[in-house]
Amino acid sequence: SAHFSGRMRLRELIPDVHIGSFAPGPNNGITDVPGVLVSTQSIHENNGSINTGVTTILPSRDWFHRSFHAGMFRYNGAGELTGSHWINETGQLSSPIVISNSFAVGACHTGIYKHAAEAYKAEDGSVSWFLMPVVGETYDGYLNDLGKFAVTPDHVVEGIRLASDAPVQEGNTGGGSAMICQGYKGGTGTSSRVVPGFASNGATKQYTVAALVQANYGRKHHLRICGVPVGRILAD
Repeated sequence: SAHFSGRMRLRELIPDVHIGSFAPGPNNGITDVPGVLVSTQSIHENNGSINTGVTTILPSRDWFHRSFHAGMFRYNGAGELTGSHWINETGQLSSPIVISNSFAVGACHTGIYKHAAEAYKAEDGSVSWFLMPVVGETYDGYLNDLGKFAVTPDHVVEGIRLASDAPVQEGNTGGGSAMICQGYKGGTGTSSRVVPGFASNGATKQYTVAALVQANYGRKHHLRICGVPVGRILAD
């Protein structure tokens, strides 16, 4: 068998793998969508007790002055997503989306405000605008000491500054640094597809549809890859 050094994505490991019906975008990630910017920051301490991070997604560099169509779907009702009631009420997103661990929601919420208060204050230093930060979480307490509150508002301020359209770092990065998925190491993942459609004038047009996930769910027996029950085979 071939020897592989370093980590790689499934399509690199198995070039002829069949996943879905449409081709991925250039980076096979959420930054393939025009305007979307992402940064991942991982936080570790040498003694191994801190393994966490922050993932920052900007719908556009000009997110503060624009709003973007948005919607939500709840699969099981668990977890926190701040600003969700505003999205449900208006169908609009006017904030970065920050994802981290369960105990970091407050710090990330403050971080979005801290960035905005500095970047968009009036000449006299005051703020008089409306902003409803969007922060999501998943639990990483098995591999990270949540009680040390390693994530700070400044991580979010820096994450907004660092966000770019470069390929997203996957695996043990950002908010996914210490996540567990279906009995194995989880983390941050992303993917995109280019799908055919139509423009408003009826002409054919291609659209990029993409996702970013912070994978922290499931049981080993339910793991399937390309339809193969990998988790059940490995568990047996």
